[in-house]
Amino acid sequence: MTWIKRNLIFVIAAVVGVLLTGWAGYSLWNSMGEDKQAQDDFTSVMNELNGLRNMSPYPFPENIEAAKAEATQARAILGQFQKVFVPFPTPPRMDEKAFAGELSKRLVQWRTDANNAAVKIPDKYTFSFSALEGRLAFDSNCIPRYLQQFDEIDGIMQVIYRAHINEFEAIQRVPVYPCDGGGTDFLQTTWVTNQTGVASPYQVAFVCFSRDLATILEGFINTTNCYVVKSVVVAPTKAQAQQPGVAPGAVAAVNRYNLPPPVQRGAAGKGQQ
Repeated sequence: MTWIKRNLIFVIAAVVGVLLTGWAGYSLWNSMGEDKQAQDDFTSVMNELNGLRNMSPYPFPENIEAAKAEATQARAILGQFQKVFVPFPTPPRMDEKAFAGELSKRLVQWRTDANNAAVKIPDKYTFSFSALEGRLAFDSNCIPRYLQQFDEIDGIMQVIYRAHINEFEAIQRVPVYPCDGGGTDFLQTTWVTNQTGVASPYQVAFVCFSRDLATILEGFINTTNCYVVKSVVVAPTKAQAQQPGVAPGAVAAVNRYNLPPPVQRGAAGKGQQ
């Protein structure tokens, strides 16, 4: 302690020197880190610049403008694509009474449209909703799905009616669980979910000539709400089996319009979607 007292100035200077040395070392370490970060940033920028220089095509102003034009064209194509895959509008909320009225209205509409298009349909046909007709109580959880199926079936029927086929036999849909039971109205499958949304399969059976089938396929292609025809099955009609030599579907036209028996020509029959 005596030595420190006699050399107090020296001790203070030594302590200050040590502290300054530590601070200088810390500052140097920070500066080295900042220098390393600056070098990394410089290297990254240079690599990006060299990548741009080596690009093919080189990003001249002309090429940049061409790329912008292509991007605009791609957006236009995407817009057209989205128009084709327009989803059906969200069904409105309905209670049981309102839904029962909507069901009756749809069935009357489809039957009237068939009559106006001169398309024969089964007597009092319910378009796969036979289990619902006449009911007054419905599960509220199933009503929105039924309303969606109304819109989808309406789109299918309008395409078929516009083709003026000879006879419409049946349409089958996916059952709405737990509200639908078994029966011939339903397909043994379920909804399919993919990247574009939820696909609801249907199968339709009708009697027509080949030109009518072509019109129906074209109609599905041109609909704004996307319908994809997965398969077409052509089979002889009952009338053809009873009268050999007559073109499929022709007897239906004879019986409805009192035409003379037709000559065998062309192809016609039953189509399924």
